[in-house]
Amino acid sequence: MIEEIDYQRILSHVRKKLGPLSDKCWLTTYGLSIDGYAKITVEGKQIPLQRAVYEYIKGPIPEGLHIHHICHVPACCNPNHLEAVSPQENNHLKRSKVFWVQLSLFREIK
Repeated sequence: MIEEIDYQRILSHVRKKLGPLSDKCWLTTYGLSIDGYAKITVEGKQIPLQRAVYEYIKGPIPEGLHIHHICHVPACCNPNHLEAVSPQENNHLKRSKVFWVQLSLFREIK
């Protein structure tokens, strides 16, 4: 679980945010990989940024669940855009047309 100092470090890398829990995407520049997802090092271990933010704001992620971006933007770390889903549902949602359109747009602006 991340602590306040880690959360503040994450927020320092967010490019667009209007408030603590705004409706817009919080696009992070923190540790982005080629597929647009970010990782953060906490206590010497790299973890997906969306998992860290989800756990900090919403609490522990139930075992076996993945974190899905409702907005379909991998670089988003707005907790309002994150939900815990089964691996099967996450894979289905990832394959949706909207996800691939968003990912291609992200790669163009990166």
